[in-house]
Amino acid sequence: MAEVETFQIGSMNVHFQPSKKYKTTTFVLQIKAPLAKGSAASRALLMQVLQAGTNNFPSRRAIRKHLDSLYGASFGGDVSKKKVSSTF
Repeated sequence: MAEVETFQIGSMNVHFQPSKKYKTTTFVLQIKAPLAKGSAASRALLMQVLQAGTNNFPSRRAIRKHLDSLYGASFGGDVSKKKVSSTF
């Protein structure tokens, strides 16, 4: 297995692991931030807004249809918390 390459793009750390074993490429973006009472709802809604549509693809269906034309590409997202905080 190839060694992981690590580099920075702006303030983001990027970890890249090349492989010739698979023909599928997966891109994962993980954003970590402290859980705060004022931002929890906004953060939970962000992923839904990102998947809802754009000017060029105004609906989830239009996005999926376009991605299917790109050799079966897909787009998905999730928001979760890592540990329960007792600060609320």
